[in-house]
Amino acid sequence: MRPLLQPLMLSCKKAAELTDKSSVVKLSRLERLKLRMHNKACAVCNAYTKHSLLMDRAFEEIVNPSKQQKLELSGAVKKRIVDALN
Repeated sequence: MRPLLQPLMLSCKKAAELTDKSSVVKLSRLERLKLRMHNKACAVCNAYTKHSLLMDRAFEEIVNPSKQQKLELSGAVKKRIVDALN
């Protein structure tokens, strides 16, 4: 690897740490750059980052559900549930 790029490259462990950190606080520009460079070179870490973001969004939706996505049961379904419980 070129000596100039060496300080910009992360290990997979450090990339995972930055991915996890990004879900809590905003990364610095340098950290975002390093993570982006690593993810372009490492398919496993790229997938980890994508899955981590997906899980963060899913947990956020569980904790703070949006009103637009409330599930409403039809009357027939409600009746079947009540009948099954009786």
